[in-house]
Amino acid sequence: MGENTVIETFKTSLIVNIWMQRNSFIGYLIAGIIAVLAHFSLIQFFELLLGVFLFIGIALLGFVGIYAHILYYFRFERNRKVELYTDRIVTRKNDQIVQQMFKNEITRIILCDNIRSSGITSWSTYADSYYYLIVIGKNQERIILTCLLNISLKKKIDVWYGQEIEHKYQFFPFPRLS
Repeated sequence: MGENTVIETFKTSLIVNIWMQRNSFIGYLIAGIIAVLAHFSLIQFFELLLGVFLFIGIALLGFVGIYAHILYYFRFERNRKVELYTDRIVTRKNDQIVQQMFKNEITRIILCDNIRSSGITSWSTYADSYYYLIVIGKNQERIILTCLLNISLKKKIDVWYGQEIEHKYQFFPFPRLS
């Protein structure tokens, strides 16, 4: 009976979505505080916001982070729920089972992110917090799990899997759709 025990359920939530976009909000908050303290006019305030938007988007790859967020949500995580059982992983879409893979059928799990295996990045960007996992089965079936499911998804999957997870560095952490 212990084989059917749900260990963890992953699902997108508003809290995780806001947490993933947290860096973008800080720039706008600082711009708002500067505008209030400097008594900017409404036009100057919007010019400042536009400048922050362009700086964050271009220099800190904020546009890449926004693109990753949209891609992860609409291609993978919208209306999806992932359940970890002691012996398998099950993905559901609109409460229908879409994929199921038993733990003993998993050949490897690959973590794809912008952070090198040494724990550092080449340069800090707003895309650093985005990552995804590829669970590969014996028959080459793949399940892609993104960070929008849970803030500490990679740690929880690592503990559940019980074996070493491969790490793959990608400057732009976008999963291939094929």
